[in-house]
Amino acid sequence: MVRPIRRTLREAQAVSQGPCARYPPGMSRFAQTDLFAPPPAPAEPEEAPAPLDELRAILARVRAAERLPFPDAAAAMTEELRVVGLGRRAGTEGAALASAILDEMERLHALTDR
Repeated sequence: MVRPIRRTLREAQAVSQGPCARYPPGMSRFAQTDLFAPPPAPAEPEEAPAPLDELRAILARVRAAERLPFPDAAAAMTEELRVVGLGRRAGTEGAALASAILDEMERLHALTDR
């Protein structure tokens, strides 16, 4: 027996009122209520310290250390890459500070290897 392709009105209503057709309260049927509304304003980012101030603080911390202030090599490498990035953003003076920090870290690495 071949079923007709069209559903009857009662079958269509039964499907549309089944458990899949219900949405939990607070959740609309549509993901976005107004497609033409302007996007929400982005949250204001927190102010980060100036790269030069940050580099000076890192240099003071590394110079005062007697051993590497990082738990492992991966953390030390991450900090070195961060210092290089800060040095690039801070210009000539930042590059000089970054170089001094890397020299101090090299000294600490040498002390660790002994």
